[in-house]
Amino acid sequence: MGNECLFEAIVRFKREKRTFEERDLINVVDRVIDEYVMQDVSSKLNAACRALAVVRQFDVIVLGRILPEFVDYFKGTGSFLKIIGQLTGTSLIEWDGVRKGYALDETIRHILALHLRLNDPGRYLSINEAAANIYKEWIDRVRENRSIYVLERLYHQANIASSRGETQTHVADKLQKELQGYLEKYYQDDDREFAILSTTQLYEELCQDNELREIAGNQGFVCLEETINNHRLTLEQSK
Repeated sequence: MGNECLFEAIVRFKREKRTFEERDLINVVDRVIDEYVMQDVSSKLNAACRALAVVRQFDVIVLGRILPEFVDYFKGTGSFLKIIGQLTGTSLIEWDGVRKGYALDETIRHILALHLRLNDPGRYLSINEAAANIYKEWIDRVRENRSIYVLERLYHQANIASSRGETQTHVADKLQKELQGYLEKYYQDDDREFAILSTTQLYEELCQDNELREIAGNQGFVCLEETINNHRLTLEQSK
């Protein structure tokens, strides 16, 4: 259905001698999602999904920080546990066992996030900044799942830099410096074995993060891998 709509749009643009650009493509696909995928989803939850498409995982706390600020429907809302129940009832939201949180279906998330980035870049940037701040707090406070929060923080920082037009090289350099800071601050535990295990976990989870690889570029991503691996080797040598 999406291909049929795209084909019709391309033919129409060609007939009108107009250039079919990335924004036109994503807008056509977005209309398909609105008219068919979300046809039975309330406008309130539709709006929530469009804001949550920017984040790769969320829980009640993230909902309470993101939705009231960026979706008018949720200003003054108190109970977000109920909202999670409503969202999971749409079948668009699923539990992500890797990132330990709820998330939009990956394909839908990519489409909605790109639609927001192309059509409302200011809002897209602001949601990424809000999410990056949340993960910065959690990295400092929550020892468990820290590797998840570090990667989510880097993901949003990468999106922020990329949406501001920074080159992949600059994006990768920023991520490498921030990652190095986290390794020096949080992965130098007095329990050397625990520090090594935590660093290994971070390395393994990074290696599987294809979205971050795409934003940082292959060369930049390899640099991130080497940064963690070098830190692990240093820990092992000083054990």
